Amino acid sequence: QEILSQRGFHGGRKAAAGDPDLEPFVEELYRNPTRELLRRLPAVAKNRKERTGVIAAPLLSHENAEIRRAALEIVGRYWDPLAAVQVALLVGDPDPFLSMDAARCLESRPSPDALPVLFSLVKGGEKKGKQVALRLLGQWAEKDARPMLPFLKDSSPELRVAALGAIARDHVLRDAMLSDLSKFLEDPNGEVRAAAVGCFYGAKA
Repeated sequence: QEILSQRGFHGGRKAAAGDPDLEPFVEELYRNPTRELLRRLPAVAKNRKERTGVIAAPLLSHENAEIRRAALEIVGRYWDPLAAVQVALLVGDPDPFLSMDAARCLESRPSPDALPVLFSLVKGGEKKGKQVALRLLGQWAEKDARPMLPFLKDSSPELRVAALGAIARDHVLRDAMLSDLSKFLEDPNGEVRAAAVGCFYGAKA
């Protein structure tokens, strides 16, 4: 996370480079971030508004929850896919409201780069962050469940359940792999078995 944050600061400075108003403002923002400075950022970045989210993204990992919240508002408004991993990390934030806000920011913006972060939260995160990450993965999988397929083999029952639930909603994929799904009817975990049964409702014989 520290390496990601440093890359983020580098990317933010690069986005502001050469702008006589924005460049010194970003240095001040990174040196002593405040909610007021973050609120002013879009106006100062008037000539580079499309990069505003990239500039704010490194502050998603700030130690102050109010700074993280203000940065998330900016990132959500001026979205750049480069911020997806940092927002996904915020899904595991100890502040439950920030966690849910981060998930809402991502729910209509599926990102392959963010998937490993969400999978990590499901496997080793706090209970609340795990639930939010699972819900978000389910929303992403409604249109295309293929990214979830590797997790049918995962040792985590939660991820196997999430993968089976996603496949159950993707009827084309489900019907194509019914024979492979039948083995999950004998999974040692009861929740996994129940999710496997759900895959067979309405399936083509």
